[in-house]
Amino acid sequence: MVLRDSLGGNCKTKMIANISAVKEDLYESLSTCRFARNVSMIQNKVSRNERVDPGVIISRLKKEVAELKAELAMAKGGEQKDSLTTEDIERCNLMVKNFIDTNDPGQTLVMPDRLMINHCFYQFKSLYKNLEKRKGGPGVSGMAQPKAIEPASPAKKDDEASEKGSAPNAQ
Repeated sequence: MVLRDSLGGNCKTKMIANISAVKEDLYESLSTCRFARNVSMIQNKVSRNERVDPGVIISRLKKEVAELKAELAMAKGGEQKDSLTTEDIERCNLMVKNFIDTNDPGQTLVMPDRLMINHCFYQFKSLYKNLEKRKGGPGVSGMAQPKAIEPASPAKKDDEASEKGSAPNAQ
């Protein structure tokens, strides 16, 4: 077992066995051959050595803990506020600004309260409206806003089908 641990790891190992043809060294040569045979049977699982910055791991775990706490608070329905404090509003505004300014595709917003979520959506909406005003038209890229699709009532389907000359509810 000691041999396996000392020769194992993430490296390639070469074994060179020197034996002697002298009669006095026969037992030592046989022992060396057995050792070389045992070494040749050892198989290593090579994996890439990666060093990860502990700060990155800690920040990722803190982010995950905050997300889980927020999700748990939402699921339990605890600590529901009637209104947001100015500190909460500033925190939401800062989080939205950081979310918009980052280039990290994994960036998320973690909100423990539905009022904070609503305020963040309001902040996004106001930023979008301001951008529309500066661009001088609807949409960020100048494209028209998509129209909402309304479900057609059965009577409306029958009217449309009769206009097309087909039977109602035929597809």
